[in-house]
Amino acid sequence: MFDFVLSAGFCVELCVASVVILASRFNIPMSSTPATVGAVAGVGLFEGRTGFNGMLLVKMISGWILTVIASVTLTCLFMAQGLYSPSKNG
Repeated sequence: MFDFVLSAGFCVELCVASVVILASRFNIPMSSTPATVGAVAGVGLFEGRTGFNGMLLVKMISGWILTVIASVTLTCLFMAQGLYSPSKNG
């Protein structure tokens, strides 16, 4: 079991490094977090049904999408407050 864990960890790190390097090569902004989650999901799929939790993967992807939407919305609200608030000099 210990050898499998070491092999799986090595494969995850190698995959993440490869994806980030390829993304950099093609000038695509890339974070290592989604690549790591994808690599860990791949190792889980390799282990079989007991090693993969599809619902957890769906929740993570949904969280990423909601995070982007929430960040854009909050940034627009803060910018609107700063740009359109009344001032004494204006």
